[in-house]
Amino acid sequence: MKSNFYFLLIMLFLFQCTYSQKQSIEKGGQLPQWVHEPHKSYPQSMYLVGIGSGDTRLDAENVAIGNIAKIFQATVKVDETLLENYLESDEQSRFTTQMLNKTRVTSNQDLKNITIAKSFFYENEGLYYVLAYLDRMETEELYRQDMESNIDKAMSFYNAYKESQNKLSRYVFLQKAIDLLRLNEALNTHYQIISTMGDKIQSPLPLEEMERDRLALLNQIGVEVIVNGDKESEIRDYLHQVVGKIGFKIVQSDADFTFDARFDLNPADLGRDDITGYNWKLTTDVHDNVNNYMLRSFTLKNRTMAISPDQALAKIMNTVQKELNSDFNRQFMEYIRKL
Repeated sequence: MKSNFYFLLIMLFLFQCTYSQKQSIEKGGQLPQWVHEPHKSYPQSMYLVGIGSGDTRLDAENVAIGNIAKIFQATVKVDETLLENYLESDEQSRFTTQMLNKTRVTSNQDLKNITIAKSFFYENEGLYYVLAYLDRMETEELYRQDMESNIDKAMSFYNAYKESQNKLSRYVFLQKAIDLLRLNEALNTHYQIISTMGDKIQSPLPLEEMERDRLALLNQIGVEVIVNGDKESEIRDYLHQVVGKIGFKIVQSDADFTFDARFDLNPADLGRDDITGYNWKLTTDVHDNVNNYMLRSFTLKNRTMAISPDQALAKIMNTVQKELNSDFNRQFMEYIRKL
């Protein structure tokens, strides 16, 4: 649970929005009333409105849209990988999954449900002013449809979890159901801001109980880490970090997964006295002992140079630790999610 809700806000609300049609630009030496009193034409009960200004029309549009986004700032925290996992796993993404894919506003993005309604060039200052709005009722319905769809999918995954006899499959089904419910919690925060009634979409699934079941399942899934070659202790520690990050337990036998790693480190002949270098290679095989399957080997190799052996070794081990906790972890979790 890492990123704050402003990060989620940017991912959720900078929608693949569409300017249904570009408004013509008015010009003049006096600002129009809508710059200072936008709600006279677009009442708060029906619209969320943002005013923006900038050196170009596109800059002004981005500021106006960003000002609408600021309305949604909150302190809800969400797992930063949840949204990525959901986008990867949902093949029939509609409104919310489409808008999750946008991480920042740019002038050439499609912005669904945000309309650029007014544009004005203030000749006295050489600035553009823009009014953007979001239709509350229309957007509320899009949120409601997608949250109800998420609940239906979560129910399907939850039923599959209940019926499965394979503990790895049970974990995957349950995790997917929980992710969808967590996603809905975040969407509900937006929904309540947009909703004219301030309602919340309730889920019939017992999220707290499901979280307890997930922790119990994590404790049943064991990983054995085997390391050979150079720097065995450090490589073992790094792989233990990966396992701990996922939540599985480290075991010495009867493992559901085996991480079998080998690290080879050899001095490189650089023909120079002022630089030290090493050729190195890490290969990690992952065995799924439950399903009797070996994943494709994860391999890292490179030549690393520095002004001293200690600096070169430090650079190598930093790289190895970073890659195991990022790319290796990602590849392993992709396999897990597809079980």
